[in-house]
Amino acid sequence: MVTSQKFDLSNAQDNRKLKFALLILDGYGLRDNPENNAVLQAKTPYFDKLYVTNPMSELIASGRAVGLPEGVMGNSEVGHMTIGSGRINRHELVRINDAISDGSLGTNSNLIATFDQTMKKRYFRTGDWAIFRDGNLNFVGRMDRQVKRLGYRVELDEIEFHIRQLTRSNQAAVIESDGNIIAFVAGSALLRSELHAGLAAALPKHMLPDELNFLEKLPKNQNDKIDYAKLKQR
Repeated sequence: MVTSQKFDLSNAQDNRKLKFALLILDGYGLRDNPENNAVLQAKTPYFDKLYVTNPMSELIASGRAVGLPEGVMGNSEVGHMTIGSGRINRHELVRINDAISDGSLGTNSNLIATFDQTMKKRYFRTGDWAIFRDGNLNFVGRMDRQVKRLGYRVELDEIEFHIRQLTRSNQAAVIESDGNIIAFVAGSALLRSELHAGLAAALPKHMLPDELNFLEKLPKNQNDKIDYAKLKQR
């Protein structure tokens, strides 16, 4: 804020006659280092004169000073909101971080009520694999063996679980090949018809295997885990 005359705090009557100018310049910052500093390198005789002949002060327009996280660059939106309101408006992330730091997040009644309601619902793991980087969630792929069948998402691991329950054997594997669900079982005395009937009673139609194969043993990889790649080659 600049004025063409000296501002006398002791004379309020005369001060009302003074003319003031509030200059808000987006992208205009003060920094002593001339490197990549267009403001410092430019010829600005009028501004230079204002700085010398009029009262002035500097404001911090980034980070916590304008309600942003520490070290985050400011922008026009937060700058105008801060100047217009005359106070620091803490943004959502800052408010959350502050609540975690002072412990008030754990006593937030709305948050507690939300978690109470959430615990009463049933949730499913999506199986999506993503990386959180620079504030963005980047989808990478899937980390499970979920497939789509007849318009439904099918968890092959869930079919394996029911096969193990019915056969009382850990030697069970399920794969998807050319749109078909194929199951492999080893070490079970259960008949094919009995296993099929048990699965039909436990699973919806779109999850029932198209083939049931009984083997002496399932192929294993070097880590002694089921080798699904070899099963797909059969």
